[in-house]
Amino acid sequence: MTIELFLKGLFIGGSMAMAVGPIGLLCISRTLEKGFWAGMAIGLGAATADGIYGAIAGLGLTFITDFLTSHEIIIRIIGGLYLLHLGVKTLSSKKNLKKATLKEVSFLKSYIGTTFLTLTSPMTILFFITIFASINLETGITNTTTSSLTLILGVLFGSIFYHMFLVLSVSKLKEKLKALVHLCFVKKDGKRRFKYLVLGRDKPYFVVNHSDSNKKYSEDDICGMLDFLIDNIFVMFGGRVFQQTVGIPMGTNCAPLLADLFLYSYEADFIQSLLQRKEKKLAQSFGFTFRYIDDVLSLNNSKFGDYVDLIYPIELEIKDTTETERSASYLDLHLEIDNKGGLRTKLYDKRDDFDFPIVNFPFMSSNIPAAPAYGVYISQLIRYSRACASYQDFIDRGLQLTRKLLSQGFLRERLESSLRKFFGRHHDLVDRYEISISQMTMDIFRLS
Repeated sequence: MTIELFLKGLFIGGSMAMAVGPIGLLCISRTLEKGFWAGMAIGLGAATADGIYGAIAGLGLTFITDFLTSHEIIIRIIGGLYLLHLGVKTLSSKKNLKKATLKEVSFLKSYIGTTFLTLTSPMTILFFITIFASINLETGITNTTTSSLTLILGVLFGSIFYHMFLVLSVSKLKEKLKALVHLCFVKKDGKRRFKYLVLGRDKPYFVVNHSDSNKKYSEDDICGMLDFLIDNIFVMFGGRVFQQTVGIPMGTNCAPLLADLFLYSYEADFIQSLLQRKEKKLAQSFGFTFRYIDDVLSLNNSKFGDYVDLIYPIELEIKDTTETERSASYLDLHLEIDNKGGLRTKLYDKRDDFDFPIVNFPFMSSNIPAAPAYGVYISQLIRYSRACASYQDFIDRGLQLTRKLLSQGFLRERLESSLRKFFGRHHDLVDRYEISISQMTMDIFRLS
C-alpha cells in the first residue's frame, strides 16, 4: 500500500507541475538564458511549494488552510506584484547578440523566490485536499501520519522529476548544438584551430587568424545566432501572439538543419563511445544506417533495434515501420529485397493509405499559368522514374497521375507533349526501362 500511495503521489505532483503557467514559463526562460542549474532552481522552488501545500492538506492542518483561503486575495495580489516585477525586469533587460552578459542570480535566491511565488496561489491547497480525500475514499485507508507523509513525498518527487525533465529538454538543444560548433573551431587536444568562419562567394571556409571579410563569424557569434533563433520564435493564433519555448524552432528555414544537427550529435557520441570501448566491429555495423531529419533507415544491421534507445534522446519517439524482413518504407521509397538478393525500389506515398480523396496538383480552372501547371506533370514523372526500378510500377503511377490531371482540366494533347519532353530530356532515367516513347505514351494514356 505504501508503494501504491507513493506512486499516486508521483502522478499528482507531476500533473500539478505540467500545468505550464507563469512558473513553468519562468523555469523555461531561466534555463534558456542561464543554463540547467538556473532552471533547476526554479523547478525545485515550485516543487517545494507543492510539497508544502501537500503537507498542509495531507496532515490536516486546518488552521493554516483557513488562514490561506481567507486571505487569498491579498496573497494573490502580492504574488501578482512579484510577477509584474519579474516581467518588467525581463523586458527592460537588453540582450547583446554577440556578447551576452547576464547578471548572475544565486541558486539559493532563485529557489527561495520561486518557492514564495508558487505559495502565492493558495487555491492549490484546495486541489490537494480534494485529491487526498478522494484517495482515502478509494483505498479505504485512514488518514494516518505515515500514509499522508508517503503521499506528500510522492507529490514532492513527482513535481521535482517533471521540472527536471522540463529543464533538461530545454537546455539539451542548445548544449548539443553549441558543442558541435565548438568542435569545428578547435583541435582534438582542445587548442584553438580556427578563429573565424567566413562566408565566401562560392563556399564557406575557415581562417586561422585574420580575415578582412565583413561576413566572418567567430564561435561566439555563431552560438549567439543560435541563441537568438531558438529564443525568438513566435506564432500567431486566434489574434494572439505566442512564443515557442520548447523544442526546435517551428516554421523556420533553419528548423530542419537544427533538427539534423541535434540528432547527429547523439549519433556521433554513440559511435565514439563504441570506438573508445574498442567495439570497432559493432560500430562498423552501423555503416549502412541513414537518416533524414527524424526518419532512419538501417540496412543489414539486425542489432539496430537493440541500440535505438541508447542512441537517440528519450524525447524522440521511435516507431519501427519495417513491414517484413525483406521490405520497408523510407521517406517516399518502398524498399524490397527480391528472391535473388537484389534491392528493388518503388514509390511510397503515405497518402495512398488514406480513406478519403486527396486534393492536390493544380486545377486548370484556377488562375495558375499553364506552363508551370504542365511543368508539374514533368516533375512528377521525373520523381516516379527515379523511385521506380520496375517499368510497371512507373506506368501505374504515371497512369494514376494522368487520370487525375485530366479530371482537373488538363488537356490530353499538352500532357502528351509534356511526356515527350520528359522522355527526350531524361534518357538517364528512362533508358533502363528499354521502352520507346510511343509505347510509353500508349501505356500511360490508355483508357484515359
